[in-house]
Amino acid sequence: MTARKYHARNSFGSPNEWVVDMFRFTIRDVLWLMVVVGMAVAWFLTWQRLTVQRVRIEQYAKNLEIRTALDLENRLGNERRRLSLERVELEKKLEAAQRQTKFELHYPIYFPPSPDDNEN
Repeated sequence: MTARKYHARNSFGSPNEWVVDMFRFTIRDVLWLMVVVGMAVAWFLTWQRLTVQRVRIEQYAKNLEIRTALDLENRLGNERRRLSLERVELEKKLEAAQRQTKFELHYPIYFPPSPDDNEN
């Protein structure tokens, strides 16, 4: 391996030698640059994929929340309808029982005395 010569402008050598020496790279330098660039590209691609996956997961979660809310709303609506129908039936039974009670109060049922009551 040869040592690099870095010349300052004020040192021995022309400014052209300084510029040429500054842009002279070894194979090792180029390989290190390739490793660094490769790692940076790999990191960026991984970060980009993870970002896309995170967005997809957030959208899926939001859709799942909406579907769950709609399903619960449907179930709640069905339960409300069922309870409403039961309430209507109970109100009808209550009205019928109230009418029967009013009728019995206004027109009591008369039971004639039985023959067994007369013997005592």
